[in-house]
Amino acid sequence: MVIGARVKQEREKLGISQRELARRASLSVAHVCLIEQGNRTPTIKTALRLASALEVPALWLMTGKDCESGFAWSRNISNK
Repeated sequence: MVIGARVKQEREKLGISQRELARRASLSVAHVCLIEQGNRTPTIKTALRLASALEVPALWLMTGKDCESGFAWSRNISNK
């Protein structure tokens, strides 16, 4: 999975729109859309903004691996 797919996956898990993610990350909606589609690779600064907005580890967002374990990170979501 590439970074754009991870961005989209986590955005959808949070239940927020591209517009809301863009607002939280101080990016344009078009930029978020291009990243999610895989048509633009974010800079490190942009990836850090996205990770913060998505509440995920930046390393995982960029590589798909957790820095401590080396394994994939997963958000635990409970349906309460």
